[in-house]
Amino acid sequence: MAKRAAKPAEEMTPEKVLWAFFRDYRQLTRDLNREDRAADRAGRELDYGPFEARLRVILAAHCTPRPRPQSEALSWGTPEYDPKAEALVRIVYESPRRAVVYTKNSSMDEDRQFILLQQGGRWLLDSRKVRYGRKWDRVCL
Repeated sequence: MAKRAAKPAEEMTPEKVLWAFFRDYRQLTRDLNREDRAADRAGRELDYGPFEARLRVILAAHCTPRPRPQSEALSWGTPEYDPKAEALVRIVYESPRRAVVYTKNSSMDEDRQFILLQQGGRWLLDSRKVRYGRKWDRVCL
């Protein structure tokens, strides 16, 4: 897989950071699914080490630096972060250093909030919330 050069921080808006996270996480999930199926067909155990390392790189590149025990666990199946199923609703800048990106996920019929913080001149994904009824609940990335 070809690596893409990182864009300069000034070009990475909260929306672009979110879509880049989706793209990278989705590709990791697809690769994990493919390798898991190949391992099953070959009757061998899948080596998760390279995938765990890639996940750590994705989180470090797109997310604020803090412990994320649930987000650091590998998961596979249908990629949850599908840009084709995620429609941008609006972006609210709560301050010069905090933005909330509201999306609607059509495949899961969910309203979502992605909170991004500007740290060191870069926008980074900090957390995600999903609306259940009228209430926004924090969920892992």
